[in-house]
Amino acid sequence: MAVHSRQTADNSRQTAVGSWQLAVCSLQSGVCGLHNRIILAVGLFLLLLLSQFCSAQNISFNASVDKTQVGLDEQITLTVSVSGDVKSIPQPELPPLDGFTVYSAGRSHNFSYTNGRISSSVTFNYVLLPRQTGKLTIGSARIELEGKTYQTTPIEITV
Repeated sequence: MAVHSRQTADNSRQTAVGSWQLAVCSLQSGVCGLHNRIILAVGLFLLLLLSQFCSAQNISFNASVDKTQVGLDEQITLTVSVSGDVKSIPQPELPPLDGFTVYSAGRSHNFSYTNGRISSSVTFNYVLLPRQTGKLTIGSARIELEGKTYQTTPIEITV
């Protein structure tokens, strides 16, 4: 009877130790799983941040006109273009155009996602009608993208 009692006590201890080991293994795998998820989340965040940092370097912003010499009764088409690896492009801020009457002539937008890179281009069109003769200047248009300000080169017009 003493032998049977001892075996039961040993079995109880083994069961308790086995349950404890199982609980520790479950806890470790839960902690390891959480640790791996945190590492994965941080890695993905850093990759996203790095891709945004790298993409901010490829921005083009310029302005052009269809003609630089016009008569008082002729119109000029001003085209302001923005392109680069950005998701959203706001409307540019035009300079004061005191010598012109300005009409918006619409815009076109192109968006592409190629090989993991986002690229957008937007062209803003304006019709300018000169109100006076002489040399007029279309000043620099401005735009702010991803915390940086870009501006175009001024354009001289002879009316």
